[in-house]
This record gives sequence, C-alpha cells and structure tokens, in this order.
Amino acid sequence: MIKLFITGSSRGIGRAIAEAACESGDIEVTGYARGEGISHPRYKHITIDLSNAAALAAFAFPRLKKGFEQIVLVNNAGSLGEIGRVGQLDAEVILQTVQVNLSAPLVLSNAFVRDYGNYPASRLMLHISTGAASNPYDGWSLYCSTKAGLDMLARVQDKELALRKDEWPVMVRAVAPGVVETAMQESLRAADPEQFSSKSKFVDLHEQGKLGKPARVAEQYLNIIRSLGEDAGSWPELISRIPAERP
Repeated sequence: MIKLFITGSSRGIGRAIAEAACESGDIEVTGYARGEGISHPRYKHITIDLSNAAALAAFAFPRLKKGFEQIVLVNNAGSLGEIGRVGQLDAEVILQTVQVNLSAPLVLSNAFVRDYGNYPASRLMLHISTGAASNPYDGWSLYCSTKAGLDMLARVQDKELALRKDEWPVMVRAVAPGVVETAMQESLRAADPEQFSSKSKFVDLHEQGKLGKPARVAEQYLNIIRSLGEDAGSWPELISRIPAERP
C-alpha cells in the first residue's frame, strides 16, 4: 500500500493525480489545496492556503499507521503569478508566488523528512517541474525563476539524502509534465502579447491539439512513483520530463 500526499489537489494535474491514485486501488491519498478536493473513500482533503506564511510555519504531517510500503510527497501546487515584465510587477504578487512555488515545497519537504524519518518504508519526494525552469520566457520571471529554484532544490536534497545512512531510503525527483491543458494554459492564451511575446506559440499548441491531457499525465506520474518505489536506480533521472504526447 502506498501513502500519497499531494499539494494543489483541487484542480489540474494535481486533481488528476489524486483521482487516478484513488482509483488504482492500492494508494491512499491526502490532498492539500484551497479549493475542494475529490470525493473518494481513499481520499482525505485538507484545506490550506500555501501562500499563507503562518499556515506554512505551523505545518506538520499526520502520524501514520503502520503498513505502508511507500510514502510519497508530490509538491504539485504552483502559480503562474503575474504575467508582466520587470518594473511592472506587483510586490504582493511576487511574494505570494514565491511562497507557493518555492517556499511551500521547501517547508513541506523539510517536514516530510523530519516527520517520517523513522517510518519503515521507502520514501519519495516528487517535485512537479516545468520546461520553463530552464527556458526563459519574457513575462514569466516569477514562474521561471521559482521553478528553476525548485529544480535546484531537488538537486540539493538528492545530494543531502545520499549522505544519509538510513535503512529506509528517501528519494527525490523533479519531473516536468510537458505542456498540459490546464487553467494555466487558458491564462497564457488570454495574455497581453505586449507582456508575453511567446503567446502565439501556446495558442498554436492549443489549436493544433498538441496539449497533453491531465489524466494521461497523471498516469505517467503514478508510473514514476511505482517504478521508483521498486527500484531506486530506475527512470526517470533526477531532473527529467515526461515524454510529449503525440497529437
């Protein structure tokens, strides 16, 4: 049996992962989000605003019953923030976006290793990355920079955890889902091209039917979780990307 904790579980990829996990039959899910979670016997929803510093400071994972073979944290919650160029961004939005995209994964990862340090099971921290972590887009300074920070977090955590001598391993991976049809894509297609010069690229991807489906991406992430639970050396690499969906 697998215990899965996932942030941003009320919509998009996070919701799709939570749904697919619950339907799999051998995964128990706890989701964290501001919005409502799914309705399923194997799902528990916890309402939390990850942009709230006080809520993050008080965060702790629940005590788990014995019997789980793998415990997984998926840091999925993310915000595009404000599409705008330097000198035009709102300071409050900057702080909120950094909090959700980078501070929250830092806090939750720290709590995950701390709270389950002695639990007798393999443990995995899976950060949802993006191609924007390594490709600069004008107007996306908030999203690109915080996601690049998330990738570096994975690298540092991987190095630190490799130095531990625990009997039960703690693995970390950052995996990008590719371009997926979510609310974020809708925001990009509605953006002002004066603030985002790559808008036409994402409009074309939508019109050509080249956006991935959240349900398919969710299944890919579950495959990753299972493969890493079975073999610490298996695919994917530390920083990787789910193969693009064929149109």
